Amino acid sequence: MPEVKHIADIVGEWVMFLQTIRGDVVMLGSIGWVLGYATIPGLAYWLQDYRYMSYASLIAIGLMAFWYYFMFESPRWLITNGHIDKAEVVLRRALQMNGKPDDKLKTQLTQLSAYLQESQLNEKSKRNHTVIDLVKTPKLRKISLIMWYCYPIHALVYYGLSYNISDFGGNFYVTFLLSGLVGLPSHLIPVPLLRYVGRKKLFAGFMLLTGLSCFAVIPSDREWLTVMFALIGKFGDNTSWNVMSIIAPELYPTVLRQTGMGVSSVIGRLGAISGPFMKDLASNYGLSLVMSLYGILMCLGSLLALFLPETKDREIPDTIAEAENKAFHTKQNLMSRQIIRADIALLAGIGWVLGYAAVPGLALWLQDYKYMLIPSMFGLGLMMIWYYFMFESPRWQITNGHIDRAEHTLRKALKINGKSDENFKTQLNELSSYLDQMQSEEKSKRNYTILDLVKTPGLRKMTLIMWYSWIVTALLYYGISFNMSDFGGSFYLTFLLSGIVELPSQLIPLLMLRYIGRQKLFSLFMLITGVSCFAIIPAEREWIKVTLALIGKFAITSCWNVMAIFGPELYPTVLRQRGVGASTVFARIGSIAAPFMKNLAARNGLAFVMTLYGTLTVGSVVLVQFLPETKGREIPDTIEEAERATHLEKPKDNNNIKLNKF
Repeated sequence: MPEVKHIADIVGEWVMFLQTIRGDVVMLGSIGWVLGYATIPGLAYWLQDYRYMSYASLIAIGLMAFWYYFMFESPRWLITNGHIDKAEVVLRRALQMNGKPDDKLKTQLTQLSAYLQESQLNEKSKRNHTVIDLVKTPKLRKISLIMWYCYPIHALVYYGLSYNISDFGGNFYVTFLLSGLVGLPSHLIPVPLLRYVGRKKLFAGFMLLTGLSCFAVIPSDREWLTVMFALIGKFGDNTSWNVMSIIAPELYPTVLRQTGMGVSSVIGRLGAISGPFMKDLASNYGLSLVMSLYGILMCLGSLLALFLPETKDREIPDTIAEAENKAFHTKQNLMSRQIIRADIALLAGIGWVLGYAAVPGLALWLQDYKYMLIPSMFGLGLMMIWYYFMFESPRWQITNGHIDRAEHTLRKALKINGKSDENFKTQLNELSSYLDQMQSEEKSKRNYTILDLVKTPGLRKMTLIMWYSWIVTALLYYGISFNMSDFGGSFYLTFLLSGIVELPSQLIPLLMLRYIGRQKLFSLFMLITGVSCFAIIPAEREWIKVTLALIGKFAITSCWNVMAIFGPELYPTVLRQRGVGASTVFARIGSIAAPFMKNLAARNGLAFVMTLYGTLTVGSVVLVQFLPETKGREIPDTIEEAERATHLEKPKDNNNIKLNKF
């Protein structure tokens, strides 16, 4: 197509220009952070009260709100996702502000959009991209794992050096001011370097500089020398962070850029959360240990960065195929509804992890439960707003005869996702007729009660096993969480670590559920929990006990997450709410008993409680083997289908009208 070639030539010229200025804009745009950072010691020295400093921060936040009004959405993202009209408005405003002509812009945009849509048709995902796409293909998986390592170590070293700058000596206000001012060259020096040196080399080089500076702090015996090396390390880390903020978005394709950056940012919070606690680590084990840790982490990161692809003078990829730079092949139904269901359930739990990890910091800072209730109420208030935008389950609405409500919900979802609703009403009526026919064969006629959970043999077996497993899971989760101080170490630090280990317990099952069945995965994590509990009994050193307790906490949290997916998939739609609700009630037995495990340990010893935990987990592992596997199977809608599932029978075809049509 000659017009597409013409468009490609134009875009190619734009790309070479944008590649040049993109790094400049990112770097220079961050100078505001440096100026704000450098003003903190002056304000602190002048005001001497954090409340007055909070007022100054609020003024800056108010000004930032006005800035959002003038900020454009990315035209590249708008075009890639089919919002041509919005992209045209943004580009015309940009051309007008820069005094450029806008002749034939509409035609060029339409041709470019058609070209991008044609290239995206080669991908089976059809824009339904999730966080799993970050690790599906080899190159993206490598990029994501390296980024997920680099983000937290950068945050750890950055905040570790920034918050604990007084550990290196000198006047606190002066050293804090200098640590802020070194951010200025860290934003200016990369600007010319990015034009001549590749992103990858620059990224790895400044990480290596940071690591070597941290190692150099260890033997230095003069205060000024220690401070100087710390400031060089802060400069190197800040510079590599800035380079990373450029190379990371260039590595991810447009269809996954927000997802990739979002996940990297979330994982990076682990380092930011851990940074302030490096001061306690330095107080207990010496500054040399902390500097050695920083140096090892940064040097390893520098080595890993060399395995990243270079993005200098290259066009930013728009699709996964372009990011992989090879033909894109995928199996049919790779992004199945089963996978997406597990992904959403597990990723939604990251909010719990972040809230959990914030508790020890708030407790250490506020020192009063009454003040801690205030941020809790603030979170609840935001959650009430979120409920307004949440849809009811269309599956539940259809199954219970609320066809009009289901139609409204599904049409709204189709509209939000830009999908066609052609023949939608006919398909919905056919599906409703099928469900009515299936449910008419059951004598209960939708008048289901909690007794239906134990009336039929298959459901009775599933229900009793689920009730036992939920009690054990809740008992061990809260028993370990509430009583972390029983294992030794600093209460605040161990509580923080017990919250942080929940992040991998949200992400690791996310990947494993794609290849391992729910039943096997739950048994595996429950077995790890039991072994960890038994291993605590002979342990004598505090750090070993704490490590084993954290492994047990990780495993039991993973069990909880797998059970949260496994349980609803076992129960039929007509009984799912009652089944999951009853299981939750029984789980409360375990959570109610958990705080009293501390008294039991004080009276009979920690070994007795750990033996109890281990024995209960072994019982749960054995019982779960009698549950049917749900991986790759359709969720049952009726009691009859659930009974067939317990006997591992495939459901009848019934004209192939099932919920997976939608």
